[in-house]
Amino acid sequence: MGKIAALCEDINRNFDAEAIHKFRTSVKKLRAFLRLLEMNKTEPDPKLTNKFKHLYHIAGNIRDAELAIEKITRKQLPLPTYLETLQTNVAHNKKEWQLHYSKNILSKLENKLTSCEFHALHPEALEHLVSKSVDNIRGICKTALPGNNEIHSLRKIMKDLLYLSAFTDKHWKDAAGQFEKIPSKSLEELTDIIGNFNDQRLSMEQMIAFTSQNIHVKEKNAIETFCNEEAMLLTEKKKHIVTMVKEFIGSLNN
Repeated sequence: MGKIAALCEDINRNFDAEAIHKFRTSVKKLRAFLRLLEMNKTEPDPKLTNKFKHLYHIAGNIRDAELAIEKITRKQLPLPTYLETLQTNVAHNKKEWQLHYSKNILSKLENKLTSCEFHALHPEALEHLVSKSVDNIRGICKTALPGNNEIHSLRKIMKDLLYLSAFTDKHWKDAAGQFEKIPSKSLEELTDIIGNFNDQRLSMEQMIAFTSQNIHVKEKNAIETFCNEEAMLLTEKKKHIVTMVKEFIGSLNN
């Protein structure tokens, strides 16, 4: 929690993009560990507080909007109204963070987690989580072309495995053998590719939704043209992702 608290202070100070990214990554690592604890049959199951989750979502809104602004600027897309809306969104969420953020939120979360009477972690809990994760990945890839939500789920599952692999390697040597057959390099490559797909897909969906508003026909046409091109690229990327994931799962059986 110390690292997360420090990153929150960095965000609160100047909304540094790297601090926001590191904050969200640290929270995902914490969530992966909490999911492992659930497999360990802890009572009660540890959860993030609602106020902390709200902070996490505000940071995500800022990140998503800034990525979209960066992309539009880089590609020099003629979208002045949409760009202004994104900039307004960033400003709004920064105000939301400053209104909502307090050290007390972090203290309450830390107290909640440390007050849980955790049982000692057993390697069997990790074995169960890994087995369940691999089965879920295999199930998603049974269809020729999974839905976007399933692709998003793939990344969450794989990220959990990646984070827990690093955790066991550093802090839990007795359980590190659970990841001997799961190549972390391939796992990291896949999560990066899927992450880029999800970012691109989310950005496109938000642009499409924006065309329902009263905007100049020229800008609307520019968005529709760009999104049509993006949709074709995303379909090919999704096929590539499914192929890579199936190869990854197949390698685990060897």
